[in-house]
Amino acid sequence: MFGQYGVVSFNGNKIITTSGGMLLTEEKTALDKAFFCSSQARENVIWFQHNGISYSYRMSNVVAGVGRGQMKHLKERRYEEAFKDLLVMMNPVCRG
Repeated sequence: MFGQYGVVSFNGNKIITTSGGMLLTEEKTALDKAFFCSSQARENVIWFQHNGISYSYRMSNVVAGVGRGQMKHLKERRYEEAFKDLLVMMNPVCRG
């Protein structure tokens, strides 16, 4: 990761696409806040209590499954071979 936070997009124009995204952080406070916001600010009680305004940005299990299935084919989708004769440089973090 390049800092305290990282964001990965799985938008329709990406190599892996699920119409969602991913937040990366090692900060527990930020992670807890992100989970809280992604659950419509619902408190951790047995009844439905929301003490804030938020939205449900969670990825569904079906969409996550589609993304996991695409991960198996990630190496096939690399563009390095197709771009080898062009003045284009691939992101070095993606090389595996």
